[in-house]
Amino acid sequence: CSVDLPKSPSTKTEKFGFNKKAALPETLSIREADDLESIATSTQYETTVSDAASGMYSVVAGFESSGAAALLCKLWLITAECFIEIGDSTQASGCLLEAHSKFPLSPDVLYMRGRLSELLGNNQQSRINYESALAVQPEHKSAAQRLGMMYFDEGELCLAEKTLRRCVQKDTTNHTAWNDLGTVLESCGQYNEAASCYVISLQLESTSPIIQYTSLPRFFKI
Repeated sequence: CSVDLPKSPSTKTEKFGFNKKAALPETLSIREADDLESIATSTQYETTVSDAASGMYSVVAGFESSGAAALLCKLWLITAECFIEIGDSTQASGCLLEAHSKFPLSPDVLYMRGRLSELLGNNQQSRINYESALAVQPEHKSAAQRLGMMYFDEGELCLAEKTLRRCVQKDTTNHTAWNDLGTVLESCGQYNEAASCYVISLQLESTSPIIQYTSLPRFFKI
Protein backbone atom coordinates (compact mmCIF):
# COMPACT_ATOMS: atom_id res chain seq x y z
CA CYS A 1 0.00 0.00 0.00
CA SER A 2 1.06 3.50 -0.55
CA VAL A 3 1.02 6.33 1.96
CA ASP A 4 0.28 9.90 0.91
CA LEU A 5 2.86 12.15 2.39
CA PRO A 6 1.89 15.75 3.32
CA LYS A 7 3.01 18.24 0.79
CA SER A 8 5.58 20.73 1.84
CA PRO A 9 4.82 24.47 1.93
CA SER A 10 7.18 24.96 -0.95
CA THR A 11 4.97 22.71 -3.06
CA LYS A 12 1.91 24.93 -2.28
CA THR A 13 3.91 27.98 -3.09
CA GLU A 14 4.94 26.53 -6.40
CA LYS A 15 1.39 25.35 -7.15
CA PHE A 16 -0.47 28.55 -6.39
CA GLY A 17 2.34 30.92 -7.33
CA PHE A 18 2.33 32.65 -3.95
CA ASN A 19 5.61 34.21 -2.96
CA LYS A 20 5.59 36.27 0.24
CA LYS A 21 8.92 37.88 -0.52
CA ALA A 22 7.69 38.92 -3.93
CA ALA A 23 4.37 40.22 -2.52
CA LEU A 24 5.98 42.38 0.15
CA PRO A 25 7.26 45.08 -2.22
CA GLU A 26 3.81 45.21 -3.85
CA THR A 27 2.22 45.86 -0.44
CA LEU A 28 4.69 48.66 0.26
CA SER A 29 4.08 50.25 -3.13
CA ILE A 30 0.33 50.33 -2.46
CA ARG A 31 0.90 52.10 0.85
CA GLU A 32 3.24 54.51 -0.81
CA ALA A 33 0.62 55.19 -3.48
CA ASP A 34 -2.00 55.82 -0.79
CA ASP A 35 0.37 58.20 0.96
CA LEU A 36 1.10 60.02 -2.28
CA GLU A 37 -2.62 60.29 -3.05
CA SER A 38 -3.27 61.62 0.45
CA ILE A 39 -0.49 64.19 0.06
CA ALA A 40 -1.83 65.24 -3.35
CA THR A 41 -5.34 65.62 -1.93
CA SER A 42 -4.07 67.72 0.96
CA THR A 43 -2.04 69.88 -1.39
CA GLN A 44 -5.04 70.40 -3.65
CA TYR A 45 -7.21 71.29 -0.65
CA GLU A 46 -4.64 73.79 0.62
CA THR A 47 -4.40 75.32 -2.86
CA THR A 48 -8.19 75.64 -3.07
CA VAL A 49 -8.40 77.25 0.37
CA SER A 50 -5.55 79.59 -0.51
CA ASP A 51 -7.22 80.62 -3.77
CA ALA A 52 -10.53 81.20 -1.98
CA ALA A 53 -8.84 83.31 0.68
CA SER A 54 -7.00 85.28 -1.99
CA GLY A 55 -10.24 85.90 -3.87
CA MET A 56 -12.01 86.96 -0.69
CA TYR A 57 -9.19 89.37 0.11
CA SER A 58 -9.47 90.87 -3.37
CA VAL A 59 -13.22 91.39 -2.92
CA VAL A 60 -12.77 92.99 0.51
CA ALA A 61 -9.97 95.19 -0.81
CA GLY A 62 -12.21 96.21 -3.69
CA PHE A 63 -15.01 97.18 -1.31
CA GLU A 64 -12.61 99.16 0.87
CA SER A 65 -11.16 100.91 -2.17
CA SER A 66 -14.63 101.77 -3.47
CA GLY A 67 -15.71 103.09 -0.08
CA ALA A 68 -12.61 105.25 0.23
CA ALA A 69 -13.12 106.63 -3.29
CA ALA A 70 -16.77 107.45 -2.52
CA LEU A 71 -15.78 109.26 0.68
CA LEU A 72 -13.06 111.21 -1.12
CA CYS A 73 -15.50 112.15 -3.90
CA LYS A 74 -18.00 113.40 -1.31
CA LEU A 75 -15.35 115.55 0.36
CA TRP A 76 -14.33 117.08 -2.98
CA LEU A 77 -17.98 117.88 -3.71
CA ILE A 78 -18.49 119.56 -0.34
CA THR A 79 -15.35 121.63 -0.91
CA ALA A 80 -16.50 122.54 -4.42
CA GLU A 81 -19.87 123.68 -3.09
CA CYS A 82 -18.14 125.92 -0.55
CA PHE A 83 -16.10 127.57 -3.31
CA ILE A 84 -19.24 127.98 -5.44
CA GLU A 85 -21.01 129.70 -2.55
CA ILE A 86 -18.21 132.27 -2.26
CA GLY A 87 -17.98 132.67 -6.04
CA ASP A 88 -14.54 131.11 -6.57
CA SER A 89 -15.09 129.25 -9.84
CA THR A 90 -11.41 128.37 -10.33
CA GLN A 91 -11.06 126.47 -7.07
CA ALA A 92 -14.51 124.92 -7.49
CA SER A 93 -13.56 123.68 -10.95
CA GLY A 94 -10.42 122.02 -9.59
CA CYS A 95 -12.39 120.25 -6.87
CA LEU A 96 -14.95 119.03 -9.38
CA LEU A 97 -12.22 117.63 -11.61
CA GLU A 98 -10.98 115.56 -8.67
CA ALA A 99 -14.50 114.35 -7.86
CA HIS A 100 -15.16 113.58 -11.53
CA SER A 101 -12.02 111.43 -11.68
CA LYS A 102 -13.46 109.23 -8.90
CA PHE A 103 -17.06 108.88 -10.09
CA PRO A 104 -17.62 110.55 -13.49
CA LEU A 105 -21.27 109.47 -13.75
CA SER A 106 -22.24 110.32 -10.19
CA PRO A 107 -25.48 112.37 -10.09
CA ASP A 108 -23.97 114.51 -7.34
CA VAL A 109 -20.99 115.33 -9.56
CA LEU A 110 -23.31 116.20 -12.45
CA TYR A 111 -25.43 118.36 -10.17
CA MET A 112 -22.44 120.27 -8.83
CA ARG A 113 -21.15 120.81 -12.36
CA GLY A 114 -24.52 122.38 -13.10
CA ARG A 115 -24.06 124.70 -10.12
CA LEU A 116 -20.65 125.69 -11.45
CA SER A 117 -22.08 126.35 -14.91
CA GLU A 118 -24.69 128.61 -13.33
CA LEU A 119 -21.94 130.51 -11.56
CA LEU A 120 -20.14 130.97 -14.88
CA GLY A 121 -23.34 132.16 -16.54
CA ASN A 122 -23.66 129.15 -18.84
CA ASN A 123 -27.31 128.36 -18.20
CA GLN A 124 -27.64 126.04 -21.18
CA GLN A 125 -24.84 123.78 -19.94
CA SER A 126 -26.21 124.02 -16.42
CA ARG A 127 -29.61 122.79 -17.59
CA ILE A 128 -27.97 119.88 -19.42
CA ASN A 129 -26.07 118.89 -16.27
CA TYR A 130 -29.20 118.99 -14.11
CA GLU A 131 -31.14 116.92 -16.61
CA SER A 132 -28.25 114.44 -16.79
CA ALA A 133 -28.21 114.12 -13.00
CA LEU A 134 -31.95 113.40 -13.02
CA ALA A 135 -31.48 110.87 -15.81
CA VAL A 136 -29.02 108.97 -13.63
CA GLN A 137 -31.02 109.43 -10.42
CA PRO A 138 -34.62 110.58 -10.95
CA GLU A 139 -35.05 111.14 -7.19
CA HIS A 140 -32.24 113.72 -6.99
CA LYS A 141 -34.11 116.49 -5.17
CA SER A 142 -31.50 119.24 -5.45
CA ALA A 143 -31.11 118.83 -9.21
CA ALA A 144 -34.89 118.85 -9.69
CA GLN A 145 -35.29 122.00 -7.60
CA ARG A 146 -32.54 123.90 -9.43
CA LEU A 147 -33.93 122.75 -12.76
CA GLY A 148 -37.38 123.98 -11.78
CA MET A 149 -36.03 127.44 -11.04
CA MET A 150 -34.16 127.43 -14.34
CA TYR A 151 -37.46 126.75 -16.09
CA PHE A 152 -38.88 129.70 -14.16
CA ASP A 153 -36.02 132.00 -15.18
CA GLU A 154 -36.51 130.99 -18.81
CA GLY A 155 -40.24 131.75 -18.65
CA GLU A 156 -41.44 128.15 -18.74
CA LEU A 157 -43.84 128.63 -15.83
CA CYS A 158 -45.95 125.50 -16.32
CA LEU A 159 -42.88 123.27 -16.47
CA ALA A 160 -41.39 125.05 -13.46
CA GLU A 161 -44.57 124.59 -11.43
CA LYS A 162 -44.80 120.92 -12.33
CA THR A 163 -41.17 120.29 -11.40
CA LEU A 164 -41.35 122.13 -8.08
CA ARG A 165 -44.62 120.49 -7.09
CA ARG A 166 -42.91 117.16 -7.60
CA CYS A 167 -40.07 118.35 -5.37
CA VAL A 168 -42.33 119.23 -2.42
CA GLN A 169 -44.25 115.98 -2.85
CA LYS A 170 -41.04 113.96 -2.56
CA ASP A 171 -39.67 116.04 0.33
CA THR A 172 -42.37 117.85 2.28
CA THR A 173 -39.82 119.31 4.72
CA ASN A 174 -37.76 121.19 2.12
CA HIS A 175 -38.52 124.80 3.00
CA THR A 176 -36.56 126.25 0.06
CA ALA A 177 -38.57 124.16 -2.40
CA TRP A 178 -41.82 125.45 -0.85
CA ASN A 179 -40.53 129.00 -1.18
CA ASP A 180 -39.56 128.46 -4.83
CA LEU A 181 -42.97 126.96 -5.56
CA GLY A 182 -44.61 130.00 -3.96
CA THR A 183 -42.55 132.27 -6.20
CA VAL A 184 -43.66 130.41 -9.32
CA LEU A 185 -47.31 130.33 -8.26
CA GLU A 186 -47.23 134.05 -7.50
CA SER A 187 -45.94 134.71 -11.01
CA CYS A 188 -48.79 132.59 -12.37
CA GLY A 189 -51.34 134.70 -10.46
CA GLN A 190 -52.22 131.98 -7.95
CA TYR A 191 -51.79 134.27 -4.95
CA ASN A 192 -53.71 132.30 -2.32
CA GLU A 193 -51.83 129.10 -2.99
CA ALA A 194 -48.57 131.02 -3.21
CA ALA A 195 -49.24 132.53 0.23
CA SER A 196 -49.84 129.05 1.65
CA CYS A 197 -46.50 127.91 0.24
CA TYR A 198 -44.73 130.87 1.85
CA VAL A 199 -46.31 130.11 5.23
CA ILE A 200 -45.26 126.46 5.05
CA SER A 201 -41.76 127.53 4.05
CA LEU A 202 -41.45 129.87 7.04
CA GLN A 203 -42.72 127.23 9.45
CA LEU A 204 -40.28 124.63 8.16
CA GLU A 205 -37.33 127.02 8.10
CA SER A 206 -37.48 127.52 11.86
CA THR A 207 -36.77 123.81 12.45
CA SER A 208 -34.59 123.10 9.43
CA PRO A 209 -30.83 122.49 9.94
CA ILE A 210 -28.39 124.84 8.26
CA ILE A 211 -26.81 121.87 6.46
CA GLN A 212 -28.78 118.76 5.63
CA TYR A 213 -27.66 115.74 7.63
CA THR A 214 -27.61 113.62 4.47
CA SER A 215 -24.97 115.90 2.93
CA LEU A 216 -22.44 115.14 5.67
CA PRO A 217 -19.96 112.38 4.79
CA ARG A 218 -20.15 109.32 6.99
CA PHE A 219 -17.52 106.59 7.08
CA PHE A 220 -17.61 103.66 9.47
CA LYS A 221 -14.78 101.18 9.68
CA ILE A 222 -15.87 97.76 10.89
